[in-house]
Amino acid sequence: MTALHAAFSDLHCGNRGYRDRSEPGLLFRLVDDVTACGVTDLWALGDIFERMKFSANAIMNDRERLNLTTWRIVAGRCNRAGITLHLLPGNHDENAVAEFLPWLTNTIGFVHPIGHDATVTVGPFTLMHGDCFDAACAEASKVHEVAQAATWIAANTIERVMPWFPEKVFNPVAWFSPAANATRAGAIGELAKAYAKQGGLRIVCGHTHQHDIEGGLNDDGKYWQYVNCGAMSDGAPYSWCLFDEQGHAQLVRE
Repeated sequence: MTALHAAFSDLHCGNRGYRDRSEPGLLFRLVDDVTACGVTDLWALGDIFERMKFSANAIMNDRERLNLTTWRIVAGRCNRAGITLHLLPGNHDENAVAEFLPWLTNTIGFVHPIGHDATVTVGPFTLMHGDCFDAACAEASKVHEVAQAATWIAANTIERVMPWFPEKVFNPVAWFSPAANATRAGAIGELAKAYAKQGGLRIVCGHTHQHDIEGGLNDDGKYWQYVNCGAMSDGAPYSWCLFDEQGHAQLVRE
């Protein structure tokens, strides 16, 4: 019987500011669901952490401690269920993953190559975070990126000075760039689909926070497929991808 895999992305654990915090319960629910499906390998396709600083000289805040505790529990549950947990970093967590690689390797099991072009092949599927398509969509993202940077700086400054301050009060992304963000995410998704179609590839990714599944035959008669796991932040619907090494894939979502 072929191995059954599951993939998810974009929890942004430990974030503060323009995204909702991701509750540990989402991860626990996911592990329960994939265990019930008989999954053998669970793939975290990037942006699982939110630019956490794990270095030994840094002082961890409560959210970072919660994240580490959460991941220990998740890794333990996967281990008891016979599920191998994999982490493929994204653009929001590649620095944190690189900084704390020994702990993650010992706790999670497999941490895959770091970088915007990093991919992993599983059967006919190419797994990636999806940020490798960003550069080609830069014009659609300028306003969003400026607002995102302002929010990130402000939220972390406010947290140090006034930890009680409501984290969504200062939110330039919500004020200025929802349309730009939607345009950017849509452009990235369409580019990824075109890439998959042209090459007859089967891509499983995240990054855009927009769950999607589409496929068919290209002009050369090759089957292509684009599967986006969606996100478990920003108030997005609970969603993840179930696939096997024979080429079958489906989205599981609310």
